[in-house]
Amino acid sequence: MDMPRSLTLSELGPLIAQVDEMLLAVLERRFSLVRQVAESKEIDAVKIVRLSTESDRVNKIMELAEKYGINANFAASLLYFIIDESCKIQLQQLQDETRPKPKRSEEMDDAWYAAKKQTLLELTAAFALNYDERYHDKAGFALRSYQAYEQKCLLESFNHLPNQLAVDLGCATGLMSFFLAKRFKQVKAYDLSPTMIEVAQMNAEDRKNHNISFEVVDFENGIPLKDESVSLVVCNLGTASDFRDIKGVIREIERVLQPHGGAFLSFYNSEALIYDFPFIPWPVSLNAVINRPKNCLEVKLNGARSYLVYARAYSQDEVTDLFSPKFVISRINTFPTVSGLLPEYTLNDQLKAHMGKIDTSLENSPYGSYITVLVTKTF
Repeated sequence: MDMPRSLTLSELGPLIAQVDEMLLAVLERRFSLVRQVAESKEIDAVKIVRLSTESDRVNKIMELAEKYGINANFAASLLYFIIDESCKIQLQQLQDETRPKPKRSEEMDDAWYAAKKQTLLELTAAFALNYDERYHDKAGFALRSYQAYEQKCLLESFNHLPNQLAVDLGCATGLMSFFLAKRFKQVKAYDLSPTMIEVAQMNAEDRKNHNISFEVVDFENGIPLKDESVSLVVCNLGTASDFRDIKGVIREIERVLQPHGGAFLSFYNSEALIYDFPFIPWPVSLNAVINRPKNCLEVKLNGARSYLVYARAYSQDEVTDLFSPKFVISRINTFPTVSGLLPEYTLNDQLKAHMGKIDTSLENSPYGSYITVLVTKTF
């Protein structure tokens, strides 16, 4: 029998460092709530500083400190620092003259949607050069698992299709486009962002991919291809949730697909396990999570400003209802379910292997973070 022992300093050090990172991550999550508080105060004309509310919160934290065996005065002092920073963040947000005035969900009209599209262009311009690093080279485990899952689904379901023309809708810097180029003679890749397309074109030159063309297109206004000219259409990584007129996009997909052609679309899942939590106080290993009441995706770049861009989560039933009788759904699954809940820095190689197996076993559950749907046009 192994005898119990105390952890050594070399073993304890990394654990303390992990907790320190968790503390910072929790603060970042708290301040993301603070920004939402500032919006609500602005809409309802409520003061930034509310002394009675702050006093109540300090009293509560002092009571909780006793429960956790922490000095109550220390806990109160720490919370005062946090409240002070929170008020500063709210004031800075209100003073930002470039920020559009926030609206309640019932006020989300065409002008609001146009503003969200403009924010998306600003976001893509800010991180297009680092997109591949964020979404591939240094992506979190859950995101990389999902990307591998998408590729597996495509290979298993559409390997029989003619290898003439594939279309990548919302191609960003071309990660999926390059995968499709290995199988299809020609790939047409479209994105709303000129900056993303510029980086994608540079990537294609570096890889010497001559069978891909990248083009700036807002395909909510139509896909610039002939009727029944395409073998496969792909809209991956949750991108199908990024369009308010997704039904119009699907009608265009139906128009350009050849009979018996295929389409792969990925949506954010409104029934995902991650949304059963009222609030997760740490950054999950997925790169993006939907703010469902706002129909927005909040993206933050390396401590800089947060970008709220349009994105709507769907249930599997809602996704199914989007397709006309001309489409047969051959596969609809969700993925990943568990790994997306955990902070990246808690996952070692052994845990990642376990999480991968668990998520694979749950792909037929309704609770994964993304919905992947594969359809075939029948006639």
